[in-house]
Order: sequence, then structure tokens, then C-alpha cells
Amino acid sequence: MNLNINKGSTLFIKGPASLILKTGALNAFDYIVPIKKNIIIRPYRAIPFYAIEDSLVDVRVRNNEDISIFNEDLIPSDWREKS
Repeated sequence: MNLNINKGSTLFIKGPASLILKTGALNAFDYIVPIKKNIIIRPYRAIPFYAIEDSLVDVRVRNNEDISIFNEDLIPSDWREKS
């Protein structure tokens, strides 16, 4: 399923799932997601993908309830300051 993620929003995905960034820029725990790389989210894991730019992603999940979009960064700013 293709999803548009607006800049400044977070795509939260529960595994098992996969994600391919088609356009834009995403950050997951300070990892910049490469375009066209297949990212695997293992079962019983969840990853927040923060949109640095407006982005288009192809997401594969078992259940659409495993995808949430939030209009904010889910990683607290004080966590980023300590790393």
C-alpha cells in the first residue's frame, strides 16, 4: 500500500511488516532510510519513521491496524540531546 507522509509526521509500523521509501526522506532512530531499500520490521517490534521531507512509502503489513500516522515526532527531544 502506498502512503504519503507529510514532513514533520511520524509513520509508526508494527511488525511483521516491510517498508520501501519511494521519494522523500525518513529517519528511524537517527538512521536515514535509503530510497528503494527494503526495510524489514520483525514480528513483535515497532519502528517510528519520522518524515524529514514529504515522503511516499510502500508499506506491506498483515493488518492495516499495524500502521499509525502521527502529526509529530514520537521520539522525545531530550532523548536526541543525550545521544
